[in-house]
Amino acid sequence: MVKSLWIVLGAALLAAFSHPSDTTVVIKGFGFKPKTLEISVGTRVRWDDQDEIEHTVTAVSDSGVAPVFNGVMAGKGQSFSFTFDRAGTFVYTCSRHAFMRGEIRVTPRGDH
Repeated sequence: MVKSLWIVLGAALLAAFSHPSDTTVVIKGFGFKPKTLEISVGTRVRWDDQDEIEHTVTAVSDSGVAPVFNGVMAGKGQSFSFTFDRAGTFVYTCSRHAFMRGEIRVTPRGDH
């Protein structure tokens, strides 16, 4: 009984401290909703594709060389998640549909 209680408490603590918060961006009608998002460092963002076709969420690094993240979703019902571990502004697009653009503003913990 006591061992079970510790397992449950440990799992609850792990869940509580793993991600300070999670938030979702919906991809629908060839757009990101919300288009601009402000979050704190440590937040996990999940993009949910609600369109019938493939979309990506691709953000290029500060140097412009390699993607910070590049998630591919094959169509409706697919998702991609990324946890932001540093402050900054991350502009992203769908590599298949360049007119689709979004922005994540990440503030240091406690500043949001």
